[in-house]
Amino acid sequence: MKKILSNKIQKSRKLYKKILYFVIFLFGFILFIFSSVIYIRNLESENNYKNKLLEKDRTIFEFYFNEFFKNLKSKKIEHFINDIFKRSEYLHHLIYYDIDFAVLKYFSKDNLKIDDLPKASKSQKNFDTYVNTILVSVYVFPVYFEDKLIGYIQIGYNAEYFKNITIDNVKTIIVAVLLTLLFLILLISRMTNKIIAPIRQIVDSAEQVRNAKNIQKIEEIKTNDEIEELVKSFNFITTNLQDRIRDLSVIQSLALEINSELEKDRLLNKIAKIFADIGNCEYSAVLLLNEKKNALSLAAGLNLINHNYNVKLNEGVAGAAIFTGNYKLVNNIARYPDYLMFYHPDELKKSKDKELLALPLAVKDEVIGAVCLAARKQNKKIENYEIIFFQTIANSAAIAIENANLYELAITDGLTKLYIHRYFQMKLDEEINYLTAEEKSLCLIMLDIDYFKKLNDTYGHQQGDIVLKKVAELLKKSVRIADVHKIMRRADTVARYGGEEFAIILPDTNYKGAAIVAERIRHIIQEYEFPSADKPLRITVSLGIAEYDQKMTKSEFIEAADKALYYSKKTGRNKITLYKDIVSK
Repeated sequence: MKKILSNKIQKSRKLYKKILYFVIFLFGFILFIFSSVIYIRNLESENNYKNKLLEKDRTIFEFYFNEFFKNLKSKKIEHFINDIFKRSEYLHHLIYYDIDFAVLKYFSKDNLKIDDLPKASKSQKNFDTYVNTILVSVYVFPVYFEDKLIGYIQIGYNAEYFKNITIDNVKTIIVAVLLTLLFLILLISRMTNKIIAPIRQIVDSAEQVRNAKNIQKIEEIKTNDEIEELVKSFNFITTNLQDRIRDLSVIQSLALEINSELEKDRLLNKIAKIFADIGNCEYSAVLLLNEKKNALSLAAGLNLINHNYNVKLNEGVAGAAIFTGNYKLVNNIARYPDYLMFYHPDELKKSKDKELLALPLAVKDEVIGAVCLAARKQNKKIENYEIIFFQTIANSAAIAIENANLYELAITDGLTKLYIHRYFQMKLDEEINYLTAEEKSLCLIMLDIDYFKKLNDTYGHQQGDIVLKKVAELLKKSVRIADVHKIMRRADTVARYGGEEFAIILPDTNYKGAAIVAERIRHIIQEYEFPSADKPLRITVSLGIAEYDQKMTKSEFIEAADKALYYSKKTGRNKITLYKDIVSK
């Protein structure tokens, strides 16, 4: 992306320079053309004007010459010529010559004497000369009368007059040129501003992006050319950068949130909820490899239907993601067995055309499970860049799960895999503190295997260990099925309290709810056939339940549950006793 952005900046700079050079060249070219036109027009106008005056004056003065030729003493003609000189600004003098260039008559603007006037000759007829610091252009024309040469006319023109006319014309034209140039500059500036402004904006914005100061889009323009495409490309890159920066911020935040949890059950529930939220999906699930690493078991999820879902490797979408170590995305979850985690078997139509994404959970190239996202809201499709984002979160989640596994080894019993007594005490403190702050219910179940000592004496301690392990499994399944996957409530905690005695902490649960859980446990264990060398064994358990009272200490709370358990054992075993019932008695 950095390379693309750099290329766009370089292209925009080059284009910007080209436009500036073009504008400068255009202004210079226009100025050159106008200057040339002014110069040529000036020369043409001056010459044309002179020629027209010469033609006019020659005609007039030839007519008077003919009259003089008839009558040199005609006062009337002299009056006419003098009147012409008075009214004319450009005539300097007029001389009539005979055929030998002898002066017959002369007239001047300033009543100059004949000696002060320039005189032509047969060898010098048309010339320029100074008369009293005034530049005079002299023109000589032959005069004919009845096809016979009778003399010459010398007309002197004030050259300064024509120069002044030329200067005035030049001034007028220059003003017109400047006004035209000003108009063109404004017009070109307005036109080029639409092109240069967005380029400059792109360059400035790109510099800010490069210096990590600010990343923002620029206003789009409609020019139907490369500039519009350049702006769109820049905005596309900027949007991607903003998305990636936001993703990095989310990744960092979620990684901190995930890695702050060490308790495995709560961590798995948190992971499931996080993925459902960031994926904007209706369903999510976390599946982990079993101890034999030949199948996946459902560990946590959101809006699950089948909490006991298991799948072999390379079966279903999740199995394929685990087997290949790469994500698997399908656009119709109904075609795969994974849909049974989220839908009932008779809901195939409901699950049709729903996407399912499975992401492997891997630590140091070792896959430990998978995260599944299903049924995105508003039927929005999962994009490739989102999968990369989700997989990054999944990698952090896998590390957090591995850390939780290590932590679990330190706080669980080696035989039953249940939490040890020390962790039970710590967890109960935590739940009591939470209960005090939130004003919710909290129950504790104490459970003891009936006649366990007799079972050990009869079948041996190895058989006793088998029973303890199976009871622990049944306890975990009993609370998991109904409670652990409900992410909006705190997870239950099952611990080995000591020997054949177990404890179950039930947050957000009153006597009624705890009694339901206890009865489910009692019934499941009673009906279960425990494996043995000869024939399956059947055992029973006794249970006591206490609900926390704000007046109780932790020790009193445990003692209350223990008293209820003792009452169950005392009054026949294989039964449930509520502490409040024995207190009322």
